[in-house]
Amino acid sequence: MSGSHQSAPGAQPLGGKVVLITGGSRGLGAAMARRFAAAGSRVAIGYRSGSAAAAKGIDDITAAGAGGIPGAGDGANPGGAAAMVGQGVGRLGQ
Repeated sequence: MSGSHQSAPGAQPLGGKVVLITGGSRGLGAAMARRFAAAGSRVAIGYRSGSAAAAKGIDDITAAGAGGIPGAGDGANPGGAAAMVGQGVGRLGQ
């Protein structure tokens, strides 16, 4: 397979994109949030509980030079999911 699909060193292939990571305050979700931020995305970290962990994740993301916000909501129900999306769109755009 050709390596032509890979980005140049230092490129931000997801620059300008907004990503919502539900469950982004811990574990795999937190790791994904950091990776999306490193690729240039602005990241909304969705959480049901654990606002301190979400705030820490946002601190890590902003310290690395990316934008992010925490977004409270329960992704298991439509109203909670809509609330997280609304918070992300309202504060990060798109």
